[in-house]
Amino acid sequence: MRISCRFPRSGGAGRGTLSVGESVAVDGTCLTVTRAGKGWFETLAAPETVRRTIIGCYRLTRPVNLERAMLASGRLGGHFVQGHIDGRARLRSVRREGDSRVCRLAPPRGLAPLIVEKGPVALDGVSLTVSAVGRGWFEVMLVPHTLRATTMSQREPGDELNIETDLIAKYVRSLLGARSVS
Repeated sequence: MRISCRFPRSGGAGRGTLSVGESVAVDGTCLTVTRAGKGWFETLAAPETVRRTIIGCYRLTRPVNLERAMLASGRLGGHFVQGHIDGRARLRSVRREGDSRVCRLAPPRGLAPLIVEKGPVALDGVSLTVSAVGRGWFEVMLVPHTLRATTMSQREPGDELNIETDLIAKYVRSLLGARSVS
């Protein structure tokens, strides 16, 4: 599936021009630039990517979160986010709490054990901290800056969002699973 993106006029991920072969995250999904020009780029999403993410649901002019890959020499100011989407979480509800919004989501089957209170999760490429967890749901709080700087303010109950769980939790689960098999 071909995806074409235009950068926002304000800059953001679009400062400068992307190069063919460069990685860019579109709603948290790591994709490779196949064509690029001043203010725009194209990528191709493989069938596995379309199945696992919300990319197949995109419509023309849909705003997306864009982020260039971090340079190895860059400062890590948040969680480890790779752009390797684990699945789709469904937004169940949104409620206001002061100037912030609390989003309750249902994780995809099998991912709930990887989501812990005060642990990291990325939704549509936005690195967030889990504020609460219950049976079949988890919550994140969106502060005003996040609501202004991302597309999260446009999400409504029923929407699906790309979810990437904690990298370390995935390795721990894998190691413990391998240990019980040997």
